[in-house]
Amino acid sequence: MFNGLTVLSLVLCLATVAFYVRSHYFLETFGRDFSWGFVRVEAGAGWEGVCWMRMDPSWVRKYGFRRVGVWEYQKMDHPAPPANIPTFAGVSYYRTTFAGIGQYRYVMIEGWELAILFSVAPVAWYGSRRLRRHRDGACSKCGYDLRATPERCPECGTVITKKTE
Repeated sequence: MFNGLTVLSLVLCLATVAFYVRSHYFLETFGRDFSWGFVRVEAGAGWEGVCWMRMDPSWVRKYGFRRVGVWEYQKMDHPAPPANIPTFAGVSYYRTTFAGIGQYRYVMIEGWELAILFSVAPVAWYGSRRLRRHRDGACSKCGYDLRATPERCPECGTVITKKTE
């Protein structure tokens, strides 16, 4: 289970880095209309955000979104940084109501912070594997437990040299 979550976290980290780099050139938005509202994920000007909107569905088509499967997609050439939204530790929350459109809630986080968050599990996994391989009584090449065969590793065949103290 931990390995699966680590792989998922690594994929999310790499996708976040890709979105972060692209966000300096484009504003990209992916959204989906559900019965309870429209959810949108976007990246632009070094920020990545999740938006939840409860609104009239015709608004989505009116503002240039195009359908890609079940998702709506929009791409603009010049991303603008978020304007006058209160930020704490790189995270922003914005909530408003537009007349005739509906409610709008938005959570933004800087892309590099999101990448660091998603990289914690892969770094912990890599560090735990290195610790297991280099503990006393283990093969330095594969990490096999050498308590029963201290001269040669039965797993990879490495000859073990004794440390002199």
